[in-house]
Amino acid sequence: MTVRSLAVLAAAIALVAGCPMPASFTTPRTIPQGKVAHAIGVEWVALDAMDERTDRNYDGDTRDQGEVRNAHSVFPFAFPAYVYRLGLSDSMDVGVKGSALPAAVVDLKVQLLRSDLVDVAMDPSVEVTLAEYLSLPVIVGLNLDPRFIVFAGPRFTYGFLLRPTDGRGPSDLGPGGTSPASTVTGGLVGGGAGFRLALGGVCVVPEIHWQRGVFGNRGVEVTNAAIGLVFGDGQPDCGGGT
Repeated sequence: MTVRSLAVLAAAIALVAGCPMPASFTTPRTIPQGKVAHAIGVEWVALDAMDERTDRNYDGDTRDQGEVRNAHSVFPFAFPAYVYRLGLSDSMDVGVKGSALPAAVVDLKVQLLRSDLVDVAMDPSVEVTLAEYLSLPVIVGLNLDPRFIVFAGPRFTYGFLLRPTDGRGPSDLGPGGTSPASTVTGGLVGGGAGFRLALGGVCVVPEIHWQRGVFGNRGVEVTNAAIGLVFGDGQPDCGGGT
């Protein structure tokens, strides 16, 4: 691999390392109290920051150096991830996720509706990576079969930086001094969908998520895809106990 290739690779990693990673490999239904579920999987992320123009020197135009951002990255490699999920009560469980992006995520899922056909839950989470994210998704699940569940729902995410940047670090996107993490700070709205399929003692859970910037963060789009394998005594349909 050439030096140029290594530089491009490092720049791509720095760019996507500040992105939210919403995959949790879970359905709206919480796992029983005291039971545990594990998920191992891989995640992909694509960041598209589309020609955001800011009049940084307040001269009435956006033609000066550093006043236009346009960063696009579709990262071709998969980042491994692991989720540990513990049942806290009949309607609440907690998940802790570690991703090689790197990112660490904690979510608290609260089930609002449980029925034979439809489940509904809220799953607020906190993520720490190059930026910090607070996320509030609502997950609706259709239990089409005990071994096949489809889920989808909207999501609102707010990103912020606990560690200020002066815009002069080696990971800057360009002469404007915009760090990769700051391209996804502010509000994001969107949603996601996936399904859980039980196959021979393990459940396969693919997901896809899409979010777009709002509230001064317009022009930013983040797309995430993931696939995981779920097992444990908290998931009897996925090879666990009863």
